Amino acid sequence: MQDRKAEIWIWFTEKAREIFEVRPGSQKKAREIFEMRHTSYKITVDFFKADFRITFKNSVFLAAAYLLIIPAIRGISNLDAARSAHCLEQSVALIGALILIPITKGEMGNGVKEIIYTKAWPYRKSIGLRFLCGCSMVAALVTAFAFVMRRGQCIFPFWKYVWGAVFYAVFLGLLGLVCSQIGSHVLAGYLSALGYWSLCRLQIIEEGSAAYLFPVVNGSFETGRMAVLVSADLILAGAVWRLICKGN
Repeated sequence: MQDRKAEIWIWFTEKAREIFEVRPGSQKKAREIFEMRHTSYKITVDFFKADFRITFKNSVFLAAAYLLIIPAIRGISNLDAARSAHCLEQSVALIGALILIPITKGEMGNGVKEIIYTKAWPYRKSIGLRFLCGCSMVAALVTAFAFVMRRGQCIFPFWKYVWGAVFYAVFLGLLGLVCSQIGSHVLAGYLSALGYWSLCRLQIIEEGSAAYLFPVVNGSFETGRMAVLVSADLILAGAVWRLICKGN
């Protein structure tokens, strides 16, 4: 029994020595790996900063200016739940199309795509980062506008309406993004998003119908309709990803 314990102890100490032993050149190799990863991280950050300015500078400015105009077009003070929902759905949600549709505008030309696809930086990664940033900005702008509405004595369940408006804005943006990828032009995306919005605004798609995806009906937040909206967002996001991968 003692011999068995001794064998186990010897085996354990040998394995520990192999794990913790500093081999010749191992520190230099670790340093090289660290520097490579640090350089890659720096390149990623620099690319992200430049790409962010090029992609979102005009669209975010346009979306912010549009939100500032809304109070002049329609009142945003002393609204009940139903009218607050209409304001978010009919006016505020359009910023999703303004911000998200242009994220692939710079690469719409075939010649540009051929150049981009030969680069080491994956085009899909670029679009993914742009989309996440775009959704974050949509969420921030919608939240800020809803906060202003609450300060104006509007009565509505804040976070339910905010998340409903955010996902609906993303839906309009993704709908336009899919159509712009199919039509190879951002104009096709804007027209498709505006088309669906107009059908709802003119009540051709009536509030409460199956095709009406905004999750607030007659001032009541509907969880089931919210689930359908989120599912539609995921389907459209998958369609965009597939179209981009197919083009790549």
